Amino acid sequence: MCQVQSQERRGGFTLPQADGIPPPHFMNVVLLTQENCAFCTEAKAILERLASEYDLTISTLDLGTPEGEALAIRGGIMFPPGIFIDGKSFSYGRPSERKLRREFEARAKASNRS
Repeated sequence: MCQVQSQERRGGFTLPQADGIPPPHFMNVVLLTQENCAFCTEAKAILERLASEYDLTISTLDLGTPEGEALAIRGGIMFPPGIFIDGKSFSYGRPSERKLRREFEARAKASNRS
């Protein structure tokens, strides 16, 4: 059984769906954390801040659970926090708000073109 602590936060805004216009793409972010991890706390705060600007769904997963360990191994996460965006490993260790912002901006632009 997955012990994902869902903190579904949806930032940005959602426009009403009109005929022929696809709904906005929410980026699914998974944050791998562990207790007493200062960088994990920092990553969570950064993601919550960015959720007010981008369409994000954020969930956290404890690295100490079997699911967390499996995800870390699959994504090459060496230590927490680990960040996955839309199922793909993005980064681990000290989080960079600038790097995350660039990634979310690029994905938002790509989503608007499709």
